[in-house]
Amino acid sequence: MSGTIKTIMMVDDDEDFLWQNRTQFESAGFKVETADSLVNAKELMEQINPDLAVLDMMMDENDAGVVMAHLLKKKFPDLPIILVTAMTRETGMVLN
Repeated sequence: MSGTIKTIMMVDDDEDFLWQNRTQFESAGFKVETADSLVNAKELMEQINPDLAVLDMMMDENDAGVVMAHLLKKKFPDLPIILVTAMTRETGMVLN
């Protein structure tokens, strides 16, 4: 990777998910900043200028990822955001 190191903001309440993905992205040359809740993500958003955000859709609150995406887009309109989830039948959603 040439030039400035790109920063990825990763937000998920699953500690293992954060660790596994941080390891992969850092080995590819990215800087990774993580938060494990909506509250911590809001604080992190004020401290960094991410190049990409990867957000868990459902954390401490069912819509936490969507709320965070909205806040990030208000502050960084051109920021690419990836929403991830591991929804199951327990949520009422059936994915075929």
